[in-house]
Order: sequence, then C-alpha cells, then structure tokens
Amino acid sequence: MPSGSEHRHGLQGLCVARPVRPARRDKRAALRMAGLITADQFTIERPMASGSFGNVFSGVAVSDGTELVIKSPNDHPLAEDLLQVEMKMYARITGQNKPRFWPQYLGFSENERPGGKQNILLFRREIDSFTLAAFFDNHRPQELYERLGVKMSPGASSTALRFELTRSLLSQLLAATDHLHKHNIIHRDIKPENLLVTRDSEFPVKLIDFGSACERSGLSRIGGKIVCFDPIFAAPEQALDSWNRARERFDIFSIALVGMYVMFPGLSSSQRMAAFREEFAHCRYDLLLWLSQSKAMMGRIGYAGMSESYEAESRPEAIELINLLARMLEKKPEDRPTAKEAANILSRCTA
Repeated sequence: MPSGSEHRHGLQGLCVARPVRPARRDKRAALRMAGLITADQFTIERPMASGSFGNVFSGVAVSDGTELVIKSPNDHPLAEDLLQVEMKMYARITGQNKPRFWPQYLGFSENERPGGKQNILLFRREIDSFTLAAFFDNHRPQELYERLGVKMSPGASSTALRFELTRSLLSQLLAATDHLHKHNIIHRDIKPENLLVTRDSEFPVKLIDFGSACERSGLSRIGGKIVCFDPIFAAPEQALDSWNRARERFDIFSIALVGMYVMFPGLSSSQRMAAFREEFAHCRYDLLLWLSQSKAMMGRIGYAGMSESYEAESRPEAIELINLLARMLEKKPEDRPTAKEAANILSRCTA
C-alpha cells in the first residue's frame, strides 16, 4: 500500500476527502464512458496498492456512485510509456457491455502535475475481488475452489482438488488469451499478481495490467519497442530478438507456469517459483524429467512433494494435464500449442 505522501504525489490535485455519495441516476450513462473523463466526474477515496510502475486507488463516479479503480503512473522512467500502452490496449478491447476476461475500462483522465499532463486510467471496480497471488499468500485455497467452481467431493485428496483447480483456471486463462491473440494482442506479463479472481459466476478470472502488452503484428506495433515483464513467469525467449520469433506463444509458457504455481503447493510463491525455474532449466525444460527427479529431491525447494509426484503419475486426469503443461512449457516456442489448441486439448482431458 502506498504511503500518504505517495498517495498525494501519485495523483496531485485530484485527491479529495471521501464524498457523500449522490443519489444513483442512470447507471448506463457512466458505464458507457470510454474516452476522456474530466476530474469533476469522479473522486478519489484511498490508496489500494502500489507496484513498480504505478499506484492504484479506489474512487467513485460522481454521477451514480459506481465504485472505481484508478491507476496512476509513478516516477519510474518507463511508467508513463507503459500506461500509454495500457490505455491503447484497453481502447482496443473495450466495447462489450459486460467484459468477460478483464475489468471494465471506463476511460482516462488528464492530471496536471509539474512537468506537464499525466494520464490516469479508470475502471469499474470488481467488488470483493483479489489477485490469485493474494489468495495463496493469505492461505485461502478453499475460497478459490468455490469461485472457480471446483466441487469439494467427500474424500477427495487435496492434490486432486489442486489438479481440478488448475484445470478450471487454465480453461479461463486460455479462453481469455485466445480472445486477445485473435485481436492481435499479446499480454506478455501473465502471472498470479495480474490475475483478478472475482465473484463473476461465468468468468471469474480477469486479466489485468496491459502495460507490457503489444501488438502481434502491424506497421506501428503498439508496445513493440518496450519489453518489460516478470522474469519468473516469462518464457525463455526473454531477449527482444528471441521474443519476436515467439510472439503469442510467449503467453502460453506463462500460462503453464501459472498452472504449475496452482497445481503444486510447493511452488505457490514467487520465491519457490524462482527456484523451480532454475531447476526446470537444469532439466532442459523437460517437465516429465523434473517430475521424476522430484522423488529424489523430496523437500527441496523448486521440486514437487513426494505425494504430489506420485499422484500426478497415477491419476489419469492428472497425467493428461501434466502432458499438456509439458507441451506448453517447451523451450522452443514453435513446439508449444496455441491458446486455442491448448484449450481443445484441455477440454478432452478426463474430468
């Protein structure tokens, strides 16, 4: 959470006391905004979070009391450029009355600050939502099962529930990513901190933070000159020249890593995932070899636990899921399936 000084600095001139909310009017009018939003159309309430390139605040639309999330760049040299990319990407994918795969983007506002204007982004707030990382950091997997529709059958092992949770999450992520790829957009920063788990019964998982996204092709290639991602969840082709060969299959590798993070309790933290990446590279990006070696590395960080390893090899549905993840984690981008191909394979996995 940003401190009070960071709060004032991040949105200079726009931070006001929590207002008395006005009576609700035509809700559709506010929710159709997708361009410039003037400062008198919303108020800022309190800081919510901070990251490497910006700060996030809660707010309220003056017209109808709609709860907002407001994103502001910080003083990092790349912060404003990343926000500009994010603004353009959301403008490209906005248009649905009920966005399925990401929070509803309402538009941007221009904030006057020393040195010139600064854009800030406004979204409709997803009530009672948290990132996937927050659920694991706060030890709340039971609530994740509920939100992602995993039935907790009597007698089901915790490992079996994890496998089913992984299947459900991958299904959501692959659908969202396939939609992006069809619209010429590559996210490039898919990780637990950028996945919002909501109470939307149909599409509970929302992708957030499009600042690292880029166009797959085109003359201008929005975002093509900026490469900024989390090395723990990024594909091996992290250098720009290698990434240009991978394109959308960069996202596929990241999705599979999120699957590993969810499936194996021993990997459900950034520190443990970093250790996994190191051990996985030593295994030449061969997931089946890594799983086999886990039995000899019991208790060692970066490997699966003994019970998880055996159950992954003994349950038919787990074997199918592991084989899919192995394909998605191939070192060569051309050996990975597309999002649509991976989704089709996942749908055929034994329930």
